[in-house]
Amino acid sequence: AARVAPSPNRPPGVAFFLGVSEWGGDGYSFRGPIKAVTPCTDFLDQDGWLATVTILRLEEDIDLHVVITSRAWTGDAPPQVGMDIEGRLLLQGYLKDIP
Repeated sequence: AARVAPSPNRPPGVAFFLGVSEWGGDGYSFRGPIKAVTPCTDFLDQDGWLATVTILRLEEDIDLHVVITSRAWTGDAPPQVGMDIEGRLLLQGYLKDIP
C-alpha cells in the first residue's frame, strides 16, 4: 500500500520529484512543503485530505495535488500547511497532441 509521511529529518522546504528506477519508469518519489490542505470525506470509502505540495522549484514552483487517505497517512497529526511530506506515486498514461 502507498504511504505518505511527514519528513522531519530533512532540511525544511526542500522540494524534489525523482524517478524510481525499480518501478520500471512509471514510479516517482516526491518531497516538499504543503501549501494548502483541505479535509475530504468518503474518498475510496475513507476520510483524508487534499494537499497541494510543492515538488519542484523553478522560476515558478511546480505543485502536485495529492489525495492522502487516512489509511495512507503515517503521521501522528493530520497534514498541515507548512509541513514537509514525502511519498511515492505511480504515473500511467500517455501524451497526445490535441489539435
